[in-house]
Amino acid sequence: PFKEGYLQAPPSDHFDLHSQGPTTDTKYKPYELIPGLNIGGFFDAGDFDIETGSNINVVQNFVRTWELFRSERDETFVSQKQRYVDLHRPDGVPDLLQFIEHGTLNLVAQAEILGHMSQTLSNSVLDNYHHLGDAASITDGLHYDPSLKPYEVSADGKSSGTPDDLWAFTTRNPSLDFRAATMFAAASHALKGYNDELANRALTQSKRLMTEAEELMKKRKNERKNDNEFGGYGDMDAALMLYGATGEKQYLNKFEGMIWKALDRNVSFTMQSALDAIPYMDEAYKKKLTPYVKKYKEYIDSLGIENPYGIPMGTRNWAGNSQVASFGTTVCFAHKYYPEIIGKDYIFSSANYLFGCHPYHNYSFVAAPGAARPKNVFYGNNRADFSFIPGNMAPGVLFRKPDHFENYDDWPFLWGQNEGTIAGNTQYIIFGSALKSMLK
Repeated sequence: PFKEGYLQAPPSDHFDLHSQGPTTDTKYKPYELIPGLNIGGFFDAGDFDIETGSNINVVQNFVRTWELFRSERDETFVSQKQRYVDLHRPDGVPDLLQFIEHGTLNLVAQAEILGHMSQTLSNSVLDNYHHLGDAASITDGLHYDPSLKPYEVSADGKSSGTPDDLWAFTTRNPSLDFRAATMFAAASHALKGYNDELANRALTQSKRLMTEAEELMKKRKNERKNDNEFGGYGDMDAALMLYGATGEKQYLNKFEGMIWKALDRNVSFTMQSALDAIPYMDEAYKKKLTPYVKKYKEYIDSLGIENPYGIPMGTRNWAGNSQVASFGTTVCFAHKYYPEIIGKDYIFSSANYLFGCHPYHNYSFVAAPGAARPKNVFYGNNRADFSFIPGNMAPGVLFRKPDHFENYDDWPFLWGQNEGTIAGNTQYIIFGSALKSMLK
């Protein structure tokens, strides 16, 4: 819908926590058109922004689902050349591959054109951001010219007086670059044989961003939260994915030099990364990981003391179902590789919670499957209809201090409880796929 492209955001504090620092961190001047960014990417939920961190999560979730479970489902026609999508029309290509491609196209464009990842690609006008119609009706497709009157179009038909152009917020964040490096390496491996040109571009950007982010992290020692050689967990995950994509031993050595320290610091935070490495490792690695899995089991058991559901419940201003699905995914893989430590019963706690066994009501937080009565309303682009999109996963039960839980099912506009985000929904796809595979 945004064929006119994105303008470089000026230094500003914008709505919804979007902001641009005192400099652009790019070669572009404020309000200058940045060509090539208007391709691919997924809108966050009910808002018409392409939020980079969320899109990174989405592509990673799709890649993991594709590589591990190989879903061949084909219900969508996609033509990148025509910029055209037709639902419920098979085109001979698995949808998951096309979704990976679609997200990667935008993120690779950011890395190539900006030199790093943007914070977000978003609306310049608040009214467009919470627009309740189709995305294509937000914009006139022309560039804003403040010298023209509102709705006036220039004689050459290239600009108008409507301030509906989108902005790219481009302040550089090395942590986001690390996450992108991880995702690009994974996407490169998944796309090989389907879109080799895009796979090669993704791999090139993965290597470059990882190297540059390491250098930036070293320069920003005051921003580092731990003392390992490379500056954080991000490059550890990137190293593993780069090893998977290239087979180059240097990346494997880097991962192995970091994973054990990371597990010693926080086994619950790092366990998924450790489990992701098992297909690339030998039996010695799996044996060395065993005591950490036992420690992880102790963490799981401790959750049953904190709450009766045995899951990590969120207590912030955004409910915690994404965390619950992520936890459930890790438990599924821990059971897969260490069934003698993590029994089958452990994999049901997240599913029970998401499908109805939680505070406030007993509705399923996943729209359509799971319970006798799934939630009926979500915060999405059809929220004004008090409806939902099949497959939505709600953020869940919000905890209001000191002792109140809530998840309204008659008022969708409370996004901390009801927003069906792309990152949350695709986190459910990988969790649901993992759970299904464990139950076969």
